[in-house]
Amino acid sequence: FPVTIRNNKKEAIKLVLEDQIPVSQNAEIEVEAMDLSGAELDETTGHLKWEINLEPSKEQKIKFGYKMKYPKNASIRIE
Repeated sequence: FPVTIRNNKKEAIKLVLEDQIPVSQNAEIEVEAMDLSGAELDETTGHLKWEINLEPSKEQKIKFGYKMKYPKNASIRIE
């Protein structure tokens, strides 16, 4: 899930970007975070947080993802 951030201002900015990955409540279903681009991950809630300093007229791409392992007969619903 790539996210692109651009600073169109004439001065540097500091920002906080937040997102979330799923958290399984079922022991048979595993969720593994992948390539979080330096995010802080709260494994209990799946909450991701990046603190970013961005120079004027610069752009930064943030990538993150996850993979899920579950039994073939399981029904998966992501909310």
